[in-house]
Amino acid sequence: MVLVALSLIGQQALAQRLEGAIQKQNSAVYLRDSNNTKYLLDFTTVGMELIASRLKTKDFVSLDGLLDSKTKTIQVRSINFVGLQQVLGKWSDAEGFCYFFENFQTLKIYRMTATRECVFNEAFLNRTMSYTINPSNENWLMLISDSNDSYILDLLIKNRSNMSLVLYDPDTADILRTIGLAKLQ
Repeated sequence: MVLVALSLIGQQALAQRLEGAIQKQNSAVYLRDSNNTKYLLDFTTVGMELIASRLKTKDFVSLDGLLDSKTKTIQVRSINFVGLQQVLGKWSDAEGFCYFFENFQTLKIYRMTATRECVFNEAFLNRTMSYTINPSNENWLMLISDSNDSYILDLLIKNRSNMSLVLYDPDTADILRTIGLAKLQ
């Protein structure tokens, strides 16, 4: 990690990549890092404020910003990617596949059993993929890949138990298909 020292109106600030869990209190948004240090986030654009308003407590965020260690404030310059807590877990589609968002980076896709159950074990494993969720002003852009393929999707969260993945052709940007997912208990 490269740190660049900057002087801002007599205060020491460091430009750097930071990541951690979002914590919301009243109208303030904080980042809690891996050392459990809490920083107030100061967003430099309305667009970033809108993205932050869609994040929930315990969501993960990676951002670039100016850290003022004296005031424990981060002036956010960009939001790189996010991890959405409500996406984690097991989901199923209508075509006989189960989707297990294991953490903020790993997606496992399984076939349903003959009795249409989602059995999450290696015998039914179809694919293990890496994913990132990138913010946009309107929805979440998801990039999914494995050693063979890469996909661009819109992640549309309808409610706690339903979401859709809209898959695009990477060359033409045409919609290839929409996958409706239902959360499993």
